[in-house]
Amino acid sequence: MGGLNGDAMDASRDTSLPMDKQLEPKEEFDAIEKALKTAELVPGDTWYVVGKGWWKEWLGYTANNNGVRPDSINARDIIDTKKRLKRMLVSDYHYIVVPRDVWLYLTYWYMCEEDAEFARTVVVDPDTAAPKVEVQLFLLRAVKDGEMDSLVDLSVSVNSTVQELEDQLRSLFDIDSVDDCQLWNFKDEAFTRKLDNPDARVGDLKLFKNQLICIEVESYGSWPSDMASYQPQDAMDGAGAMMVSGYGGSSTGSAAAAAAAASTGAASASAQGSPRKDLHAVAVQGTGHTGLGNLGNTCFMNSGLQCLSHSIPLRDFFLSHAYVDDLNEDNPIGCGGQLATTFARLLAELWSGRRSSVAPHDFKHVISKFAPQFMGYQQHDSQELTAFLLDGLHEDLNRVKKKPFVEAQTAGDDPDHVAAQAAWERHLMRNQSIIVDKFQGLFKSKLICPECNKVSVTFDPMMYMPLPLPDKSMKLFEVTVRFLDTTRPPVTYGVLLPQRTSSVAHLAMELEDLCGIDSSRLYFCTWYSNRIWKTMQSYNMLSELYTGDELIAFETIPAPADYIKLPVMFRKSDESVTYSYSYSNYKRYLAESPPFVVPLPRTATIDDIRRQVHATLIATTGAAVSAMGSASARGNGAATAVVSSSSSTMASGADVDDEDAIDPDSDDEFEQTYQDNQAKKATLSKADGDDVDGMDVDQDVGADRDADAGSAPDAQQVVGVDGDVDSKPGVAGVVAGDASADYITEAFHIQFYYVANTVGQAIAENETDISNAKSIMLEADSLPNVPQWLNAETHPSCQQRVTNINSIPISDCFRRFASPEKLSEDNMWYCPECKEHRQATKTMVPWSLPDQLIIQLKRFSYNSYFREKISTLVDFPLRGLDLSEFVADPDAKDAAYYDLYAVSNHMGGLGGGHYTAYCVDESGDWYHYDDSWVTRSDMSKVVSVSSYVLYYKRVPRPAHIVSV
Repeated sequence: MGGLNGDAMDASRDTSLPMDKQLEPKEEFDAIEKALKTAELVPGDTWYVVGKGWWKEWLGYTANNNGVRPDSINARDIIDTKKRLKRMLVSDYHYIVVPRDVWLYLTYWYMCEEDAEFARTVVVDPDTAAPKVEVQLFLLRAVKDGEMDSLVDLSVSVNSTVQELEDQLRSLFDIDSVDDCQLWNFKDEAFTRKLDNPDARVGDLKLFKNQLICIEVESYGSWPSDMASYQPQDAMDGAGAMMVSGYGGSSTGSAAAAAAAASTGAASASAQGSPRKDLHAVAVQGTGHTGLGNLGNTCFMNSGLQCLSHSIPLRDFFLSHAYVDDLNEDNPIGCGGQLATTFARLLAELWSGRRSSVAPHDFKHVISKFAPQFMGYQQHDSQELTAFLLDGLHEDLNRVKKKPFVEAQTAGDDPDHVAAQAAWERHLMRNQSIIVDKFQGLFKSKLICPECNKVSVTFDPMMYMPLPLPDKSMKLFEVTVRFLDTTRPPVTYGVLLPQRTSSVAHLAMELEDLCGIDSSRLYFCTWYSNRIWKTMQSYNMLSELYTGDELIAFETIPAPADYIKLPVMFRKSDESVTYSYSYSNYKRYLAESPPFVVPLPRTATIDDIRRQVHATLIATTGAAVSAMGSASARGNGAATAVVSSSSSTMASGADVDDEDAIDPDSDDEFEQTYQDNQAKKATLSKADGDDVDGMDVDQDVGADRDADAGSAPDAQQVVGVDGDVDSKPGVAGVVAGDASADYITEAFHIQFYYVANTVGQAIAENETDISNAKSIMLEADSLPNVPQWLNAETHPSCQQRVTNINSIPISDCFRRFASPEKLSEDNMWYCPECKEHRQATKTMVPWSLPDQLIIQLKRFSYNSYFREKISTLVDFPLRGLDLSEFVADPDAKDAAYYDLYAVSNHMGGLGGGHYTAYCVDESGDWYHYDDSWVTRSDMSKVVSVSSYVLYYKRVPRPAHIVSV
């Protein structure tokens, strides 16, 4: 046990805190709280680290008055076995810092256990220029005169100077102040540097944790290093590697090698000849069968590291110290060389053959420093770790020291091979490293505009292939299509899609092939109790559907992509309904009164909407409405119209006269007023012989237009929003021009709702802003009757047999990757020809592949509603993966031949799971790497449902195998 010494006691008397042992707990709390609130961070002042465990006990005693007085101050929860502060501590979670007067007060009252006092200095943060308490000191190792027996650990502040470091080492090694000393920084076996600037900050020396510092003392006018012999220049660029002979009576060997041995925990190391060659010779004598300790949910990191460790070109590049020549420590988007150097050290440990397992603490620390997403000890994705590591290594080793500005370009009219070569040369202007040389290829991306057929081709660098997997759980989705042609009965189609990963956009594209309607003109919703219940946008997942939901797709009029569509439904007025318990509201919706959808610009006014509703009403229900409308008069209470609000897209119509078709390029397309088009407005009148009450009407659409409009011909002109005229027998067109807004007002009570199913409060009738409207309700005593609506035909596609997918060859994944994809509405492409955003068709294929090919099997699926892991077995070859079929460059097909050398596996679900790896050694034997455990494995186990990331290497194509 330890308390305050005499100096501390004297200092305590200068504090404003009371030193009365009879203070009540609440008084102690108030005194400490006041001191903490008034404390300021002053550079040079000393603060103290207090573990949160003991602090919580003290708060319970003083603030909460629990009656349990804490024992002596301890740091058991924040120190390691060497009585040092643990790494990765988080302020206010693991510890707090208190000023000196608070610490003196607490230790006066509670005493302090041995090794629980951690004094820290307030320094100025070089990045923010703000004062802070430097809690985590920098850990180094040091030797005197190269004697490894003198190895000691020390902690220094990053704000310490080299002179202060020397003073600390003098004290540790008991070196007289009159003796001349000099410091050497042994970064690794091929890199030594003399620390000859006494004013340099330790934080600016680009040191690493546990880096070895050697202090040597001049003796009789010479330095111990003067006795060193120097090796050939390939050991280092100009600096040479000291080979110290007879340092302190130790065995002959390299001081740099001793440094490397110290940094890896070895007691000694020896080398003959070039240190770079010798390290490689020592390293590759190991088999690489070394495990990696799990530091706490770091199996994802261990799996990725083992796979990259078995990438032979990358391994040899680092173990031979060739990376030193490429270190780019000044790259602003790199890691200052720290990631590359730490990775090199880790590889040296893994391939030294000296240990069965190593703990990658240093690597984890560097990764967390430069990629905060990997901080802490949560589970992460091994592929994400690998992607960051390769990108970080590239920037640390980028041979381009000053990157020029390079403008992105499309292929234009150039042939593919010319455009690809130009794209790769532009890439190399900014990026040149071992990672680019071995791990990067080119993707060819092609976009086709659906309107003008503009083709845009670009070539982009790639570092891995993300292959989509089919959801093995398939489902037959039945959807009923309601056509604009009201003489055509609805048809129910069956679409077979993955149950959990398919969206409405996928359904629309499949349905387009079945029914022949462009997917952009299909409006999806669910149907319940004779009305639209929920609208489905392209991004909605089909997994959102409930059991029993009836899926409906309305064919809509062609409209610009930025229009919104509102569904229009019919409902009988209150007075015409006989109420029955709680189902009275449902009786107001009739199955034979078909809804329809109107497309409108987002800036449409209420009158615009009324005219468009009228026009579409005539088109879709035809004479049924004409007959109903003549007998309906709002003044008689016979008809009312309500508009609800639950959709998100609208379209417009066009007149039977082509000259009146709406021009999509005109800003005034919906500003045609009633007065401007009085001569052409369409009015409704009752047809002779119609039975209004029974709703039995002539189904000859448009037969009862008034004399001004003329009788509809057998083949009506259908004019979409784009102005195109289409002649189809019996197809109801949409009337453009000034379809009377007065009719809608007189014949119906029209109201807008905030939701699709017209449940809840409607938008106020005097509200002019209906931009939030989602649906429209037309309410009347008598509703249109279209009996075809009730009798949907069943398409043969509904008879498909649902079979779940248990396994697929990897070639199917490549074909799925290369298949054309229509962009979603929320990810449209800007067409330079149309000057509009379009749902273009995108195709992406590999143009050329790298020597080391990384393939990610996309097993994890995420969206707003669920997360899922796809456990389909992907069958991939261990030898002879022929990808010539999928490579677009004809000259690169022969080289697209690969053998597998590693696999990163994921077992379990999305809640956590566990990562392991399979790697093949240079003798061709497969080994299983499960954190620190390494066991020999049968090659038949490599291909499994757990296979996640595949690592392939290019190999010569056998003469008897011809590329595709």
